[in-house]
Amino acid sequence: MPRASQERYPRHPAIDLPPRVASVGIVRAALLGALFIVGRAVYFVGYTRAAEARHTGFLLSIVPNTILLFGGLVGVVRALF
Repeated sequence: MPRASQERYPRHPAIDLPPRVASVGIVRAALLGALFIVGRAVYFVGYTRAAEARHTGFLLSIVPNTILLFGGLVGVVRALF
């Protein structure tokens, strides 16, 4: 049975999976997660100023997310074989 806080704030699989499976490391995963959050804030600020100014925030959020997702997928494949 999940706790109430887990039901309200579900964890993002791309952030939760790599440290457990892919040996990315908890510190690296936390830093990439922090970079993702900063990227979303930069995206928001850029979007409110001009829609064309959101590219930097998009890159700051998509790159760590992609690294964490592929790290998790590599870990899953390594765990299967």
